[in-house]
Amino acid sequence: MARTKTRAERIEEKVKGGMSRVKAEIEVRRDEMLAKLDALEAQEKQEEARLDAKVLVLLKEDEAGVYDRLRSKAEKAIDEERLERSRRSRSASKGASESEGSAPEEGAAEAADSTGHLVNPYG
Repeated sequence: MARTKTRAERIEEKVKGGMSRVKAEIEVRRDEMLAKLDALEAQEKQEEARLDAKVLVLLKEDEAGVYDRLRSKAEKAIDEERLERSRRSRSASKGASESEGSAPEEGAAEAADSTGHLVNPYG
């Protein structure tokens, strides 16, 4: 594994690239600060997820009726979202096929078997 460059090495690299020493130090320290903020935000999300999981366990144990009702409501909402995405997808693909023209290709009648299922006419 490659060794991480020190702050001084990163600054010196930028200076050699033509940047002033002050601007190089500002940029290096800004990068460090952004990396630290990213790490803290990730830690916060992890703690929030852990807390949410604990709340769900306690809700399920202490208020089983409320938990079941909310779970059912969430399942219905997810199903409705899935159906809506499917409708939009079908609508978009229908619009695309209409814009391409709806004339069947030559030999298209041979692309379905006796039950109406599509088959690959090329093997």
